[in-house]
Amino acid sequence: MPSFLFPHTCILCNRRSHRAIDLCETCEKTLPWIQDACARCGRSITTETTICGKCLKRPPLYEQTIALFRYEPPISTLLIQLKFHQQLTYANLFGSLLAEKISHLYTKTQKPDCIIPMPLHLKRLKERGFNQAIELSRPITKSLKIPIDLHACTRIKSTLPQTLIAPNERKKNVRNAFHANDSLKGKYVVILDDVMTSGETINALCKQLKAQQVKRIDVWCCARAGSSDLFF
Repeated sequence: MPSFLFPHTCILCNRRSHRAIDLCETCEKTLPWIQDACARCGRSITTETTICGKCLKRPPLYEQTIALFRYEPPISTLLIQLKFHQQLTYANLFGSLLAEKISHLYTKTQKPDCIIPMPLHLKRLKERGFNQAIELSRPITKSLKIPIDLHACTRIKSTLPQTLIAPNERKKNVRNAFHANDSLKGKYVVILDDVMTSGETINALCKQLKAQQVKRIDVWCCARAGSSDLFF
């Protein structure tokens, strides 16, 4: 539909955005964008190094993380509204912002072969009615022509939300939670999720993908939790 018939409105100030997304340029500048981050895990860092101490000590199974924002208001509020209150328009906004950043980063390097939205267990999917990671993937696929793979990975274990689990129990909580088939052997894939906290859930999925000889795994997410012990 033409934009003059259905103009985009900023989700933060409720004014006309004058662009193709529901966010005006003024409000966009006020968001908690991650400026300096560990190239491996995407966590904000204050040192001049490109890899944080945690990743140097225990490298994750993925190679690179692209995260847009720190997980704090208003980003945390918007993502909660998306996930638990079916505000699917927010998925289009965040997906479009991710696509814009990714398009700049992959201009001179190979793009991934496919996007794997973080799988939900069937029980959780029935409760929620949709998988927010799939909805976030749609604008990226449309913009960058990277296909979504919904069949290679499944979540076979219903787990408690990681935020409700003590940090030292999170790895155990998601152990053997996923299954991956061999259709991605030798491919370069991306795992996409809305929020990344400790990274244990993503590592658990990566373990299954690596067992199927996936060549490389990157991670894309809207928000990255900070270094507080609450998340680690």
